[in-house]
Amino acid sequence: RQVMISLVFIGVFVVKVISEAYYRVPVTIRPQQGQVLSDGTEDFFWNNVVGIPKSRQRFRLEIATDPEFEDILDTRDVEGYKERYEGMFEPGKTYYYRIRLEVDGEPFKWTRPIVFHGPEEAL
Repeated sequence: RQVMISLVFIGVFVVKVISEAYYRVPVTIRPQQGQVLSDGTEDFFWNNVVGIPKSRQRFRLEIATDPEFEDILDTRDVEGYKERYEGMFEPGKTYYYRIRLEVDGEPFKWTRPIVFHGPEEAL
């Protein structure tokens, strides 16, 4: 039984690595889907994409107030796998973010939009 569980985890990991390398889509880590922030500051994290030297990877991070990204609040080009936003997220508001890999100026596919929420409103 324990061997079967281990094989499932290994299989999921292999599929993730292969699909990530094929599609060149980073995996978002934080904030998580549906997360409510503790304050107006948040650190965004994602993984580097396997199969491409880290020195060639750049990422574009977009934050919007709608899942179609018609009302974009901020766009940043980032080297590495994290970015900090300070004091941007208002209590009770809903936000969406997405990330895409860019290699030597060539953009790849966006991640699916991740919804998260500003801190709870004070009573």
